[in-house]
Amino acid sequence: MSGHTEPPPETEPSTMLWERLSAHLERFIDAWETGTPPDLAEFLPADPPGLRRLALVELIKLDLEHRWERGERALLERYVDAFPELTQDGIVPPDLIHEEQHLRKQLEDPIEPGEYERRFPLQAKDLAQLLASPAKHTTTILYKTDRLGDIQAGQTLDDFDLLAQLGKGAFGTVFLARQRSMQRLVALKITGDRGVEGQTLSQLDHPHIVRVFDQRVIPERKLRLLYMQYVAGGTLHQVADRVRRTPPSERNGKLLLTVVDQALEARGESPPSESGMRRRLAQTSWPGVICWLGARLARALDYAHQRGVLHRDIKPANVLLAADASPKLADFNISFSGSVTGASAAAYFGGSLAYMSPEQLEAYAMLRPPEDLDGRADVYSLAVMLWELLTGSRPFADAALEGDVTTMVTQMIARRKRGVDPLFIERAKAVFPEGVLDVLLDALKPDRETRYQNAGALARQLEVELQPHAQRLIRPPSRGWKQWVRRHPLIALIACGVIPNGIASTLNITFNLNELIQELQVDGAVAFFNNVQLPAVNGVAFPLGTLIVVILAWPLFRAFGRMRRQEKPTVEELPGLWRAALRIGDFMALVSFLEWITSGWVFPYWINARFNEQLSYTKFMTSQVHCGLLAASMTFFCATLLSVRVLLPALISPESSAEAGLPHVLSLGRRVWFYFWGTAAVIPSAFISFNLFKIDNNIALYVTAVGGFVCWLLAFFMLREIRGDLGALAPVMSSSSDASDVSTDGFDSFWSGTR
Repeated sequence: MSGHTEPPPETEPSTMLWERLSAHLERFIDAWETGTPPDLAEFLPADPPGLRRLALVELIKLDLEHRWERGERALLERYVDAFPELTQDGIVPPDLIHEEQHLRKQLEDPIEPGEYERRFPLQAKDLAQLLASPAKHTTTILYKTDRLGDIQAGQTLDDFDLLAQLGKGAFGTVFLARQRSMQRLVALKITGDRGVEGQTLSQLDHPHIVRVFDQRVIPERKLRLLYMQYVAGGTLHQVADRVRRTPPSERNGKLLLTVVDQALEARGESPPSESGMRRRLAQTSWPGVICWLGARLARALDYAHQRGVLHRDIKPANVLLAADASPKLADFNISFSGSVTGASAAAYFGGSLAYMSPEQLEAYAMLRPPEDLDGRADVYSLAVMLWELLTGSRPFADAALEGDVTTMVTQMIARRKRGVDPLFIERAKAVFPEGVLDVLLDALKPDRETRYQNAGALARQLEVELQPHAQRLIRPPSRGWKQWVRRHPLIALIACGVIPNGIASTLNITFNLNELIQELQVDGAVAFFNNVQLPAVNGVAFPLGTLIVVILAWPLFRAFGRMRRQEKPTVEELPGLWRAALRIGDFMALVSFLEWITSGWVFPYWINARFNEQLSYTKFMTSQVHCGLLAASMTFFCATLLSVRVLLPALISPESSAEAGLPHVLSLGRRVWFYFWGTAAVIPSAFISFNLFKIDNNIALYVTAVGGFVCWLLAFFMLREIRGDLGALAPVMSSSSDASDVSTDGFDSFWSGTR
């Protein structure tokens, strides 16, 4: 594209540089464990310059930690003198200054007021904010691992036989183990005796969060054993690797299942022989799979956030896959729970830089307190991961290892605050459906105030993308009849009442005039009926019925009037509006039927009073009831279908739960059957009445039969449409849906009340 420079692709070399850095730091830690202080210079890489400088900063942090723990009062000046390359224009990396202060606070070494400003005068202005944090436990060390000694597969540790190593990270090693006392397989995470991951995870019981059984401590070895649910299907990290090696045209649900099956096979297990989920996934597009995974993980995060638990390290390696490919969120080692005694946001701050939100990177760079982070940071990280799974690369190019870590993180913050590069968006359009792209871009907004405000909102948006039917309802075309109805709901609903009642009234008038009024054989009765009664009764009935409906549904009409002016209903108003939208058909049907019954008494009473005759109340009322039932049921179905298809979706935002409206959805889903069978009952009831009153008019009989049958067919068609629309909307309204169905069907359980 002319006028633009192609953004650099996400390069794996930078990932390899990170691995090289870890290797240097690991060797340095091993050297310290021999007991003799190692020569830091021997562990510095020769090149590239960016890696060398970053390694120097991180090695100094580790060296500081070990020396202070041994009682040696090591200060930064010794390193500045030994390594002139450490400073740039006399500026010492701020994270080194913070790390020294952190260690001194931990060991309660007195810090004089203004000491750091005097020692580093060129940075005095910036140090005031940097050193103001009261947190004692904040560290900026990038690589800090627990030393687990010679623990390896084949050994027995406490109650556990270690069978195979499943993974190893900075915070510990995970083994597949057999718990002897319970005779079960578990995933056993072995770490140093620190942190509150066990207490954090014990609060969470969700199908898409790895379940923790318990933990044990081995004091003499300073080890903590966290044993949890064993999930055998690999991780999303393996899926991301496979996606990068697979052309977009070949990515689909089978790719996910292949990765899971390979992981199962590697661990000596077989995929489940019967799994409806796997069958549906095998037939699902890759964007559909990503929405399915994302919705489940977002639901899990929303569950954790509601209980005060932030994850703060969302990445593919921390999402495990079960044998049926369902995801399970794991590794809450650096999560924060406000309900765990002794925990603080600062104490366990960390995460993977590539997936961090701008505000989390700012907290990492000490530009904002870690306590300021909330669930919106996890929402951002989840969106980065989903983008990577869908396209094979993250929405931001890897940061180059140039300069110190503070400089690198500052560059990453600036890049994220500019938003996703338009060229990255253009490339993504090749594999993204438009709706999915919009959802992820909304989740990746730099300003968290304009991002999804909770993970549940992201889950609902992703669930909508799984259901084309729901998409069509909630996001109709900007031009068309649905938008017209939303602008003029009163006119549209009046038409839903006037048309069925007008047709039924025409048929009813013809029958009453020919079969009942003319039978009186009274001069002037027909003229009186046509010229006086009909204009008077209908002239009152229709406007009165309209007025009553307007009064009953006035909050609904007023809300749509405000929405035309771009004023959204308040959270307090929405439950009442959902209820009104789902009951507007009932209101109109009831008003319609009551007017038919009332006129069934008014017409014969007025005729009899005017001509002193005895027009049969029973016959007249019977004809009114039958026509009234058809008119009322058709009014119900027309108004309800219009409301469910057009008005209700306008009042549902996937960004906020509409759970309060769900019972009314369930009720309407059952209520439509009452109206349907009521319509069907009119035909046999009319035949019985014709025979009972000995009416021999074959034309009237045929008209009644054909009209009733047509109404019954229309009712059946509209019943299916209404139930289909409600079935599509119900999961979007629910805050507890787990998007377990990949297809647009399968929501019949909503009608039975089981969800």
